[in-house]
Amino acid sequence: MKRLVSLFVILFCIFGCGQNEEEVKSKKIEEDLKALPKLAPIAVPEGSFGTYVGALPCDECDMRRVKMNLDSLGRAQIEEVLVYGNEKMDTLKNTATFKDSAEFILVRFDDGKRFFSFQKDGGTSIVYLNVEGKPYLDDSEMPYRLLRILKKVSK
Repeated sequence: MKRLVSLFVILFCIFGCGQNEEEVKSKKIEEDLKALPKLAPIAVPEGSFGTYVGALPCDECDMRRVKMNLDSLGRAQIEEVLVYGNEKMDTLKNTATFKDSAEFILVRFDDGKRFFSFQKDGGTSIVYLNVEGKPYLDDSEMPYRLLRILKKVSK
C-alpha cells in the first residue's frame, strides 16, 4: 500500500508540476504580449510609384529576382538577377518607361525588345501577366507578383 501511495505521489509531482510550469509559461507569454507597444497602422502611399521586389519566371535560368523602381516621371530602373543553379548569377540593369492606368502597369524596356505587364493588387503588390493578359502562375498555381516596399510616410 505504501508503494502505491508513493507511486501516486511521484506521478502527481511529475504531471502536476509539469502543468504548473506550462501554466506559468503561458501566463508569462500573455503578459509579454500585453506589454508590447501598439503599432501604428501602415499608410500605403497613393499612386504606383516606389520600389517593387520579387521573383518572375525565367525560361533561360532557374530563377529571376527582380527589383524595379518606378519614379513619378514615368521612368523605371530594373535590376534583374538571373540565377543558374547554385553556382552562376548574372545581373542585368535596365531602364524603361511605364504607363500607369487604374488597374494595370505596363513597363516597356528602353531597348524596345521586352516589356512587363502587371495588374495592380491592393496597392501593396502587382501581379505579373502573360501575353494574354492573364496572371502568370507558378507550379503551385499562385500568380507571380512583385511586392511593394513600403517606407515610413512622413507627415
